[in-house]
Amino acid sequence: MRNPWGPDGCWNGQFSDDSEEWDKYRHLRDELKPSFKTKKSDGTWWMSFQHLCEYLNKIYICRVFPESWQIFSIDSRWKGKTAGGSWNIMQKPADFDKYKNVQMDSDEKWFNNPQFRIRIHKETKLFVTIMQEDYTLTGHKYVPVNLMIAVNKDPRNRLWERPDEEDIILETVKTIPRNSKREIGQMVTLKKAEDKKYGYFIIVPNNETENKKEEQRPFWIRLFASEHIDVMEIPETVEKVMEGAWTDITAGGRLKTKDGRDNPHWCRNPQYFLNLDKPTHFKVIEYFAFNMFRSF
Repeated sequence: MRNPWGPDGCWNGQFSDDSEEWDKYRHLRDELKPSFKTKKSDGTWWMSFQHLCEYLNKIYICRVFPESWQIFSIDSRWKGKTAGGSWNIMQKPADFDKYKNVQMDSDEKWFNNPQFRIRIHKETKLFVTIMQEDYTLTGHKYVPVNLMIAVNKDPRNRLWERPDEEDIILETVKTIPRNSKREIGQMVTLKKAEDKKYGYFIIVPNNETENKKEEQRPFWIRLFASEHIDVMEIPETVEKVMEGAWTDITAGGRLKTKDGRDNPHWCRNPQYFLNLDKPTHFKVIEYFAFNMFRSF
């Protein structure tokens, strides 16, 4: 056992540093090889399981990292559109195959989840956790959460679609349904390509609650890195929703007719001006009445 505050409150009973029990059970001493401090206790001790159950009512299992490791604690939250939820690929309509050159959108909300970019300089061991606020302090019950780490092939951009499976480095929870825990975490090794100076990765945390009444849910991401890394939060998206309709007048049809000629009625289709004052990545999702999405 260990008291993280040092010698205050150390165990002084059987199998403590000065206990005579070690002389009675020399086979345990040879097997466990306890280390005793001669002048001052270091806050660690041995004790029997019987006494552990008798005198202690809570035990926290902690992982202590070397002082040379980098530590980050990121304060964030799911709120409004950033509560993008879990990955949910859209189902194809029965007659989808007849729509040529139309791509099913993978998920119209997931990419809005908070995203964090990591840049590594060399192979790095990374322990990552996602933690919710304490239920005993806030009264907010824990909800199922998940966390993905994936290769970021475009360092200037966020993940708009779920990456290919070979690019997903880590998903902390893969079982369904997810478990509701205050904190989940896992160790992973990040490697950069041999011909690249840096390696780029993105962390995407999401919750999976269906309770839409919750306006926001805070969370914390903690990173413990064996080597120097750079961490940056990607700005959230700007979302614009515009409604339109194809009528007898505005249904101008495709740009080219089936025989390849220019369609003179194409200009009748609804049109929207897009003015940008700087280079911008954007995603356009077109919602159809029968719930098919077309993404560009």
